[in-house]
Amino acid sequence: MLLKNKIALSFIGLILFFWLTTTGIMFYSMQKQFETKTGLHLQHNVENAAKKVDNFMLKTQLYFELLSKSPLLALADYVEITNYFEDVIDTFPHYKSIYYVDVQGKIIAASESHTINDNIFSYANNIQSKFTKALADPSHAYISPLTHLGGGSNNTFQQRHFDFKLISAVFEPRTSEIIGVLISEVNVTELFDIVADIDQQTIGDEYAYLVDDPGNILITTDPGAELLSPHKDLGIESLQAKLEGDMDGYAIYMNADNRKVISGYADLGEYGAEMTGDWSLLATAPYDTIMAPLFDLFYKLLVLVSLCIPLIAWISYVIAKNITGPLTNLTKLTNDIGQGDFIDNLPIDRNCEVGTLGNALLNMSQSLEHKTLELQDAVDHARRSEKSKTRFLANMSHEIRTPMNGVLGMGQILTKTQLTEEQRTHLKTIMDSGNHMMALLNDILDFSKIEEGQLDLDEANFNLSDIAGSLASTYYTLGIEKGITFKVINNLEEDSWFLGDKARIRQVLFNLVNNALKFTKHGGVTVSFNKINIEDDIHTLSIAVSDSGIGIDSTRVSAIFDPFTQEESSTTRQFGGTGLGLSIVKQLLDLMNGHIQLESIKGQGSTFTVTIPLKQGESIDTIIPVNHDITDFAGLHVLIAEDNKVNQLVLSSFLKMRKISSDVVENGAEAIEQIQKKDYDLILMDNHMPVMNGTDAIKAIRALPLNVSNLPIFACTADAYEDTRISMLKAGADYVLTKPLKEDTLLTALALLEKKHALTALPANKHA
Repeated sequence: MLLKNKIALSFIGLILFFWLTTTGIMFYSMQKQFETKTGLHLQHNVENAAKKVDNFMLKTQLYFELLSKSPLLALADYVEITNYFEDVIDTFPHYKSIYYVDVQGKIIAASESHTINDNIFSYANNIQSKFTKALADPSHAYISPLTHLGGGSNNTFQQRHFDFKLISAVFEPRTSEIIGVLISEVNVTELFDIVADIDQQTIGDEYAYLVDDPGNILITTDPGAELLSPHKDLGIESLQAKLEGDMDGYAIYMNADNRKVISGYADLGEYGAEMTGDWSLLATAPYDTIMAPLFDLFYKLLVLVSLCIPLIAWISYVIAKNITGPLTNLTKLTNDIGQGDFIDNLPIDRNCEVGTLGNALLNMSQSLEHKTLELQDAVDHARRSEKSKTRFLANMSHEIRTPMNGVLGMGQILTKTQLTEEQRTHLKTIMDSGNHMMALLNDILDFSKIEEGQLDLDEANFNLSDIAGSLASTYYTLGIEKGITFKVINNLEEDSWFLGDKARIRQVLFNLVNNALKFTKHGGVTVSFNKINIEDDIHTLSIAVSDSGIGIDSTRVSAIFDPFTQEESSTTRQFGGTGLGLSIVKQLLDLMNGHIQLESIKGQGSTFTVTIPLKQGESIDTIIPVNHDITDFAGLHVLIAEDNKVNQLVLSSFLKMRKISSDVVENGAEAIEQIQKKDYDLILMDNHMPVMNGTDAIKAIRALPLNVSNLPIFACTADAYEDTRISMLKAGADYVLTKPLKEDTLLTALALLEKKHALTALPANKHA
């Protein structure tokens, strides 16, 4: 037999041995736990029932002794006594009948009136000895010998219980002379119910028994048992020894029917003058019924083991083959080296042909490791350069946006003033140039974010028809001004809702339309929306942007989506731009699992076709923008925290035009000091400031006393990166405004804050 087969068989045997041993130990442990839990449960039920039996017997005896000492028995006539007995039976139903007899046994009074003047021994011939003892020692009550009254009766209750009587002497109150005997027949229905209740709580088809000291059955739910005869299981020594110990517990044994059972037992007390009793209460459950769930689990485990043997055999064979195959080790080492896990030594014997091959593999690994380290150094250098570029772009973004905030801000302010037509034309040129510069800056930043993997997509419900309408309203007039046509053909349903990043889809389409308009001098631009496929909950949309512009040479089509690339160098000089627009479009579509295709003929135009898979969305209520009057928010008092003089002027001018008063500080520390001196309705907080920046200042303000810490704060930043916005919101800002600041953006933020009722305390605010 091959070594690998021997190892495989050994491995199979080891697994099966371990599995079966573990299962056996687990089964044995669970079996003992089941036995203990069931036994203790039976014992607990029987102990509770035993207490009820004891309480019944003691209560019945005590009440009877008190009844025998009633002065009414010596002073009243038989009619009164008879009525009294009937009242007692109605009050204490455990007394079935009561007789008052003289010392000779003649019935003087009774709850059964027809028995008066009869001799008691004609109704109870087994009480003679107890009657005599009661006359000799009248201090306590006596219990008559137990009697089975069932006989041939068909009554199930009578067939399964014993009967007994209580006997006690009656004294003459003044002389303490015995004047008669009180006898009561006891109703043991309550005892039968106690035993039957145990039987109901016990699992299986076994029964509960009340037995006397010799082991005779007194009460049982077993229809086949004979009362006042020995219990069939008491001949078993293990059970008999436990019952004779006068203790409570449980036992597991083979019963008289050769059936394994679990019995819970409890020792009862002794009653009456002769201490009758010392009975035992016994409840039995079949062992097989209790253990059935455990055995079922064990058999299922065995079946599972049997089903898994072929799998174990196969795994064992594979492992054995790997252990005995040195060539397999070399293959593994080769794969490891290919994945960059290089080796310094060979874990195989080199004194053979395999060793020679291993040495060659080791030399190759060392050479590759050296080359890989050189490559890693180059990659690390490239990453450092990339981080430097990112830091440079972030700094440049901030430095450019800050002065542009002044340029565009002052431009917005000038548009509100009286200007000549020439001045208005010049101002429009300034604003267009500034907005164009911001668009270029945003393209560069978007490209940088995509390259770094920091651009995340949002998912929200939106109506694509809104984007189509926005395209039409935005570019229709521009097309007329340029002398070309602009059409939007929307073949989607008007109420077409999807789930996706509306802003980025809009950016893709606006970039494509801007390009089409820029390169088209004659003819027109057409945008068409179509749905081409629906699969499950995914709708694939096709959006085509066609123009009659300059077109693209077929040799340049493959490179047109590369960054910083245009159709030819003269295009940049003639039309401007960075060459990033289409690259950003391509990368955004990649993030959305979309696709873009270009069809173009040089000098005749181009068609860019975008396909985007989108989930089905849900319709939402459209928020209608509010047009704010010049007097909206008038009367507010605002603190401006800004270190740049131009930006201070822009912000204060914006506010002044809206009849909003303001104070200016140059850093966060001064802002904290100022708000504790004067009352303000709002803080406009710049981020980059000397002494204390805006983020730290916001945190410090939120830690001030309640009346100051709740002051609304709008953060203003020239950083275009999301982490800056998130950090300022976490610090406690209510809203983050990005520079260059636009008046509409500021008004929107004020309206949102107003909606939250943060400004409702101002009487001058007519929207409050």
